[in-house]
Amino acid sequence: MPNRDGWAFLAWLVVLGLGLHFGPALAPFVEGPALAMLGWVLGLVWAWFLAICARLWFGLDPARRRRSLPWLPPLLAGLFLVAWAQPLLMERLHVVLFGVVGLLAYRLFRARPAGWPRLRPALLLSLAVGLADELAQALHPLRVGDWRDVITDALSAGLLILICALLDPQDDPVPAKPKYETTPENCPAGATRDQAQARARSGGRPSVWAANSASQAWALPARRRGE
Repeated sequence: MPNRDGWAFLAWLVVLGLGLHFGPALAPFVEGPALAMLGWVLGLVWAWFLAICARLWFGLDPARRRRSLPWLPPLLAGLFLVAWAQPLLMERLHVVLFGVVGLLAYRLFRARPAGWPRLRPALLLSLAVGLADELAQALHPLRVGDWRDVITDALSAGLLILICALLDPQDDPVPAKPKYETTPENCPAGATRDQAQARARSGGRPSVWAANSASQAWALPARRRGE
């Protein structure tokens, strides 16, 4: 059975199929003032997307922020240019629709190791969806397939997949645990941190912990006398 991400991907394929069939019937409703409204909606979607990317980038590990900084702006600029290059405003919906395809395809393989083991199947799946969509349009009596749309779909999905890979918070390094943890069991009331770590190293044996604590207690006056 598909997991939540699998069901989301299948649901989006249903949305693409409905758009393929009912798209021509919706054309009269996006003309004139409605077309201008669509332009504003796409602009708001782009602004919201940039805000999400900025929030994710600032939440990354500092080392990952430095590594991703040379790559993130060109990828975002490339996505904007793909949308800007479309001659019709309606065709810019391809960038949104297949950007979501790329996002869901990335999440579908997110459990795999980072890098090509995760990116390769997501990119291939997105390309297959784009090819299937254009083939279905070529066979539909009211639609026309166009190989340029395949390139637009592939670029939109591919750029989103790469952006997701750069900003995925699950790839942040896990902080290393201390070798000797200070817990309530090995840190009695009034004990210093060094005493608690000595007790943890001794496995909680009071005699060893007391010896270490005593040596630390004698060492401090000796250091002061040396000063």
